[in-house]
Amino acid sequence: MNEIPLSAASNNLSAIATLVAGVMTAAATIIAVMWSNKQTRKELIKQEERHAQERKAQFEQSKHVTIRPNLILTSFFELLDRLLVTNNYERVLLFSGDDGFEFYDNQNLQVNQTCRILKIANNSSNDIVNIQIKTYTTLYDKSIDKKTNYETTNHTNILRSGENILIRVANQEQFHAILEMNKNSTRSELIFECLISYTTLANQRITYQYEVAVQDDRRIEVKKDGIEHIESDVIDTPIEPSVFRNLQDSVSSVDRNSYYWQKVGEAQARGVTQFHLQQNSTSNVS
Repeated sequence: MNEIPLSAASNNLSAIATLVAGVMTAAATIIAVMWSNKQTRKELIKQEERHAQERKAQFEQSKHVTIRPNLILTSFFELLDRLLVTNNYERVLLFSGDDGFEFYDNQNLQVNQTCRILKIANNSSNDIVNIQIKTYTTLYDKSIDKKTNYETTNHTNILRSGENILIRVANQEQFHAILEMNKNSTRSELIFECLISYTTLANQRITYQYEVAVQDDRRIEVKKDGIEHIESDVIDTPIEPSVFRNLQDSVSSVDRNSYYWQKVGEAQARGVTQFHLQQNSTSNVS
């Protein structure tokens, strides 16, 4: 029987060891590549998620709207006059409570009744939709410890860029009570709260809170004025819009150009009259 030389056996073992080492190295390389590819895929997924979040945040920021509540003291006739003089054609939506719109539809009240009104303005370049406005007014007569309350809830489907919403702060009962308390120098306090919810075109639901306290119908303190909550990715349900008056309808038949120049002429006439009065006063003094 022929024996295998030791040198040949050693060469065979060396070849086998080299082969096994090569196989193990190849297996390790394959495992390393597979692990690297898996990590790369995970990193790509994370990058894509970050990019998607960044794009979403940028889109939400581009469609973000912060409405601007403002308390004004005026008559509705003055508001109509301002629409004509400034040649404003944007909608101005007037809302009310269950007591209706007599305060506006009655021309005498429209002209002669000066009251506090909350003006909600969309001064952004974006529209907002599904707007809900809740107001709560409490009038406190400190002389007899009596409180009267008034609340409203109104909805509208859309408020376009440049459009405004108007809501009375007090109803007719509270309005006349305020006049009576002022006449009798009675101490009073009026607390007005307004909660405004609306959805941006990026499907963000924003809740804005506005609250003021009016002492003795003179001193106004703003207690809250800002965004309270933002919810993303909302799905709005359809809402039934409330009845409103669009102030533009009341001036639709007016020739704005003629009205403007009439107001300019009246202003000039007042200026001339005032000048002559001042001149006469100066002459009498001298």
